[in-house]
Amino acid sequence: MRIGMPAGLVAGSIVLVASALGAETINETREMTVATAPGLALTVKTSNGGIQIVPTDSSEMRIKATVSAKSRERLEAIRISASNDAVKGNDVHVDFPPSIKGEEEGCSLVIEVPRAKEVSLNTTNGGLSLSGTGGNARLETSNGAVSIKGHDGPATIHSSNGPVTVSSISGRATIHTSNAPVTVKGAAQPFEIETSNGPVQVSLATGFSGVVSIVTSNGKISLPKDAKVDSAASNKSSGSASAKATIGSGGTDSSITTSNGPVDLKNSPR
Repeated sequence: MRIGMPAGLVAGSIVLVASALGAETINETREMTVATAPGLALTVKTSNGGIQIVPTDSSEMRIKATVSAKSRERLEAIRISASNDAVKGNDVHVDFPPSIKGEEEGCSLVIEVPRAKEVSLNTTNGGLSLSGTGGNARLETSNGAVSIKGHDGPATIHSSNGPVTVSSISGRATIHTSNAPVTVKGAAQPFEIETSNGPVQVSLATGFSGVVSIVTSNGKISLPKDAKVDSAASNKSSGSASAKATIGSGGTDSSITTSNGPVDLKNSPR
């Protein structure tokens, strides 16, 4: 089942505000619902706006969209579509009018959905927030913060110019960003973290085992007291540093790479 939101179907008010899209931008709120079920995949794509996924016990997917444009005509040309397919899962995407110099539209989405599995979120110039989901998660954005909390499965994040925070996920975390800090809380599985111009903090879940390699071009590396340090070089408060440490009984490799920032690897409080 697919539902397309006509430009005239509006729930909410229209306001004029100053925003990143220009000196004066029209904002409009639209809402829609789609019947769905737990355990389906979820794909969401927009631009110039954030995406927030909120778990719910409802049998419906509820979508609240905030669309922005510089003119009423451009605003009405923005289309939001949502579908529920038993095989492909839930899909929400935003179609914008053809690009014109000096015009730039955007749409932020808050989506309440029963426990989704296999989640893909994609935007530009906006943050991503995900909680209460499972399966493989893939999040991609630019110029926005990324947050994942309580995800049952692995997660892959590609971002830039925004902090990344991941907590309580049961699978491998793969994080590639730039010009931003990265924080991983309660890492239970191996991880791969790469950033620049920002610190990295990783707390390990109880029982974590593996070999962690760390490199920074300008910063100090801190390791858990019970870690077995296999190698270390120039671990001062400034300048390049590297370390390789075995945690627990060792095993699968993990890595942390950054520049112009310290790295703090520690055990989670018990």
